[in-house]
Amino acid sequence: MNEPLIRDLALLPKETSLNIADLSKVVDLVAGKNADGSKRDWVEDNIISIREKVKGSKHSTIYYPASGRDLIRPLFAFDADHLIAVDNDPQLSGETEKQLKEMGISFSSSHSEDLKTSDTTFELGGKKRRITQICKDARYVRLSDLGLEQVDILHIYAPSGADEDITEEDLYLQEKYGRNWRFKNFDEATRVEMKENPYAPKVDPQTGKYKVLGPKVNKSLTQANYQLVNEGGFFIFGEMELSYYDLPRSLLDLMGLENSKITRRHPWTILTTFHPKAEEIDTHAPSLRFSGVVLLKIQASLVLNPAFAGI
Repeated sequence: MNEPLIRDLALLPKETSLNIADLSKVVDLVAGKNADGSKRDWVEDNIISIREKVKGSKHSTIYYPASGRDLIRPLFAFDADHLIAVDNDPQLSGETEKQLKEMGISFSSSHSEDLKTSDTTFELGGKKRRITQICKDARYVRLSDLGLEQVDILHIYAPSGADEDITEEDLYLQEKYGRNWRFKNFDEATRVEMKENPYAPKVDPQTGKYKVLGPKVNKSLTQANYQLVNEGGFFIFGEMELSYYDLPRSLLDLMGLENSKITRRHPWTILTTFHPKAEEIDTHAPSLRFSGVVLLKIQASLVLNPAFAGI
């Protein structure tokens, strides 16, 4: 039998809407119903620590490119109303509905004609929630295409496969060679064919580079990422702290940015090659569990754009 879910009610944020029964459902989903107490505690702490940090701030909308299966956890942890999750893995089609069924939660869904986009509404934690799941390459998706200019939370964890720009050359090779297109980048015969083919894309004579069709998902604080988030909102970039070596402290202060530490996600709950085996992880190591894990909060954004223009 699992240990009691909430070890200490004092851990719950004051004036929170976090419902213990619903927290238990989310922990079951993320950790697994038969997970040991240590793993459940860690997942629980991650959720509670995020709730504490976003309390009193803007956290209604989340944009999560390259989300994988991480859907219900961020929506519930941030107490958001709407999660927009983008990932081009075809195996993730219907993932929102699958997770809600596993939790025993009723829902209503609609789908686009090409079945690439699903919009699912349901109740969780006493609130109506919504998940828009888009099965497309995140590099081609723009918030403006969804009728939004900004969100309250930009969540980028591990954009594997989307962390490089898509160029005209990439698209040409993908359409011509399918899944093995990357190997053609290094094939001399392919290079000759592209050079001689009048319909193949050509490099810009001034830059010597192919035109970028889809900019990479950047797991760092860039001007483009900064402009996506509302004042009073949050960034989370791979659960890593924005170091003062990255930007001077004075500029961070000017930009109104504040690091807020949370409990990091349990590594067993993340599909990653960094920890391929469970026995390789010391789940009790404080440094693994707590250090360098932050939400980056925008305190005031009105003065930032001029100061940030050169970054």
